[in-house]
Amino acid sequence: MTSRGPFDGKAVIPGSGKTQVGRRLGRTGLELTLEAVLRAIDDAGLAVNDVDGIASYPGAVAGNPGFSGANVTDVRTALGLRSRWYMGGLETAGQIGPVIEACMAVTLGLASHVVVFRSVWESTAAQQSGGGHASVLLGGGGKLPPQMEWTAPFGALSAANWLAMPAQRYM
Repeated sequence: MTSRGPFDGKAVIPGSGKTQVGRRLGRTGLELTLEAVLRAIDDAGLAVNDVDGIASYPGAVAGNPGFSGANVTDVRTALGLRSRWYMGGLETAGQIGPVIEACMAVTLGLASHVVVFRSVWESTAAQQSGGGHASVLLGGGGKLPPQMEWTAPFGALSAANWLAMPAQRYM
């Protein structure tokens, strides 16, 4: 008998959900997160009470406004989840880390159904803090980090933008 992978077919992604995408939507990060999470639970054919695990990146972070729309505790409380397992923090392998950790939790029997989310609402958060340009998003002015000195002036403030440029060039 051959193994089918590290999770041996015990962990699957049965549903997904997303919310409105746009700049300056005027909605809080928690509102957007809850809408997407509820859509994912519905898409999976589950009820909120079926979910016993939750994971997120980057977790609760201070600093850049809107970099994290909601944290695990906010979502657990808002939905009344009785989770047996949860994780959320910067100490993970980026945005794919919580997915891998959720698969491990299900495979090891720590949880049966885990919801994984990532929410960002930087543009609305920047507008609410009185700005909307790179210095506001990066904590209120000062010198940009070296990796952003060439991209921020053009509004390329996220990894999606940074990867799109070389990908477009390659194509």
